[in-house]
Amino acid sequence: MSIKTLVIEATEQTPKVSFYAEHGNFSIVGKSLPDSGESFYQPVLEWLDKGLEKSANILNFEFSLEQLNLSSSKMLLFILYKLKEQKEAGKQVSIWWYHGDENSDILEVGEDYEFMVDIPFRFKTGYLNLSQRELFVA
Repeated sequence: MSIKTLVIEATEQTPKVSFYAEHGNFSIVGKSLPDSGESFYQPVLEWLDKGLEKSANILNFEFSLEQLNLSSSKMLLFILYKLKEQKEAGKQVSIWWYHGDENSDILEVGEDYEFMVDIPFRFKTGYLNLSQRELFVA
């Protein structure tokens, strides 16, 4: 696993993870419904421990999750706490949170996370399709 790049392809139950530390671009896109959120996200968290040290000073994170289970929710919060540490260390952190319509559960989860980590989120209706870098409006 390279410290500069982490790419995990999506499955029916797990999101695509695309992290490019050198450029400061990070995304998690798709469904996050693994049987064990810890098993799926532990390598991601371990990569972040090393990769964020080597990353650009401006970090752009995009979360575009169509569905999310409880074990994933917990692990995403751990990721966000790592971003909070980076912000407190002086890096500029931007978080884009894509969601369905304005009444979406995913929107509410993002709003809760924003409050918990005290980093302003940018909320956007729709979902990313990373293979074509397009925004699909829900």
